[in-house]
Amino acid sequence: MNECIIAMKSQTLTQRALRALAGVGIRGEPVSIDPSVTKHGCGYGITIPCREVERALQLLDRKHIAHGEIIG
Repeated sequence: MNECIIAMKSQTLTQRALRALAGVGIRGEPVSIDPSVTKHGCGYGITIPCREVERALQLLDRKHIAHGEIIG
């Protein structure tokens, strides 16, 4: 299964996003990422199946949970 990472700016946002995703059945795992890998220096992220990225981003936007770029 292909995994993608949604970059997040903080650990708090990561936890909020994980709870929101779990509420709609999207399994995610928190990860640390090297801030130099992202455009905005995000140091946290959520690993999810790539097939769920579009649905996850729509949910995060609807819940006003800020996120960065997608890695993977």
